[in-house]
Amino acid sequence: MGWKIGTNHIIGGVYFMKKRTSWWGIGLIIIWGLLVGCQAREPLPPLGFQPESLLVAQVRADYRTMIHVTDNETPVASIEIKEGELPPGLRFEYELGTGSAAIVGRPTQIGRYTFTVRAWCLGTNVSGQVGEKEYELVVE
Repeated sequence: MGWKIGTNHIIGGVYFMKKRTSWWGIGLIIIWGLLVGCQAREPLPPLGFQPESLLVAQVRADYRTMIHVTDNETPVASIEIKEGELPPGLRFEYELGTGSAAIVGRPTQIGRYTFTVRAWCLGTNVSGQVGEKEYELVVE
């Protein structure tokens, strides 16, 4: 005996009763249930970063600035420098769970330094958001 749409049993909002039917019919009902139960989700927007640009640093003077991740729908898992380097004497510090990173220290060399910050967020049953932003830090 197989299952057929009827009124005796409720499974996932569809009524079933025991009757003679084919496995093909059961497969079709299962696929229909999966399609109805699954909803397509719009892709998440890329992450944003603040500030838009960094303050100028002075050689051999204390420097501290923050980079904040914005537009995230789940917690930020990591912020890091993907490409490029900070000026000598500065370091990049990310504290897990804050959604922000700091650039701190005393730059020791005048110049223009370009680097890319990358962040990614935790996902919930899907991949989390990611984003990158290129910054230029000028040391005078």
